[in-house]
Amino acid sequence: MSDAEIKLKLFRLIDTLPEYNLKDIYDLLRAKLETFNKSGTNNLSDLDSRYKQMAEDRDREKEAIEWIEGTLNSEEL
Repeated sequence: MSDAEIKLKLFRLIDTLPEYNLKDIYDLLRAKLETFNKSGTNNLSDLDSRYKQMAEDRDREKEAIEWIEGTLNSEEL
């Protein structure tokens, strides 16, 4: 689902809510967005560093390679 589709679905969902729920939804979204901004969860450099940590985990990488090799069908290559 694209970003535009998600936004449209979100707006449509909010539009169906009774008026008395809108303030609660607003407060919930604002708090969540502030949490994202403070924690840097939406920061690509943070994502890069987490991928780097995963790649440096030798045991995890070994398991991943074994899994990939186990799922490959050499007859189809």
